[in-house]
Amino acid sequence: WIWQNELKEQVRHSPLIDDQHNIYVTTIARIRKFSSSGDLIWTWECPLEEGQLDASPALYEQSLLFYASTGPVGRTLTLFSLDLQSGTVKWRQFVQDTYSCHCDSPSVFAYNGTMVIPLASTDPSFANKSNTLYAVSTQDGAPFWKYIADEATWNFQGSTPGDGTILFGTQCGRAYRITFGGALVWKRGPTPTPGFQCSTGGGALGPNGVFYVNSNHFEDLQGGAYLAAYRVSDGTLLWSKKFDARHQGWQYPAVGKLGPGGPLAVVAPVGGITQTEQRILQGDAQLLNAVVALDAATGEELWRVDEAPWPYSMAAGDEDKSDICLPDIQGIPLLA
Repeated sequence: WIWQNELKEQVRHSPLIDDQHNIYVTTIARIRKFSSSGDLIWTWECPLEEGQLDASPALYEQSLLFYASTGPVGRTLTLFSLDLQSGTVKWRQFVQDTYSCHCDSPSVFAYNGTMVIPLASTDPSFANKSNTLYAVSTQDGAPFWKYIADEATWNFQGSTPGDGTILFGTQCGRAYRITFGGALVWKRGPTPTPGFQCSTGGGALGPNGVFYVNSNHFEDLQGGAYLAAYRVSDGTLLWSKKFDARHQGWQYPAVGKLGPGGPLAVVAPVGGITQTEQRILQGDAQLLNAVVALDAATGEELWRVDEAPWPYSMAAGDEDKSDICLPDIQGIPLLA
């Protein structure tokens, strides 16, 4: 079956699927629930005064957790919980207006009765980038805690090994492990200047007790992607790998087995990034793009797939538009 998106709404995130195989599609204005056969079950529309839906929601127990943001730059936030069966609002909670969001394509993280979202820094040196994690109750949205990192995330994506801690990576390759009470357990990796942007990358948790971060290393701005593996228990750096200058780290990695009985691998997209100005690129100026699989235990390269060089500075389809996309290289890889 096909949903035709008759209203031509922007869809920023992948659908969510619950344990009954129902499908939840979020646009910037609405959330729709479909049955597995494509029947529309309900639609929730974001009130105009609440703004738009920038973040990927989270399914948690019998709720869909998400937030809406409003305002041109320093956007204010309203948190929501929808009932999965009816699509009605269970609770809504306004985030105090001393905080805002850097709203590109972050994710809502929910676990252990806690909903965690990224907030923009109140420190002007961070230039409205997200360095604060804000935690509330999944039951009623009551505030729990906030954690302020000394480095910014671009599109926050949290992970947990299920031991009462949260792991996340930052845009310049730093890894953090904090408790569900907002206390720091460890942080590892480079310490850049506040507000400096290295990439749009971040981290992913493997089933082997290792957390992997893909970014561009701020100490080597002429270099490429920097992929690092940290042991979850104590933050020990197990291995790291740098790529050449034309293969940069602008995306999150994925971790999983390469087929039944295959090796555990870290899969990362590496390459160039598009710009706002349309130019034809020649020779070594063309943008490269590759997907690389590394052995999760050692960082040894298992295989790579290189796409044809991209001969334009701008993404396809952006040539004659005032509102452009500027996509990252590839997307976040998925391992089935």
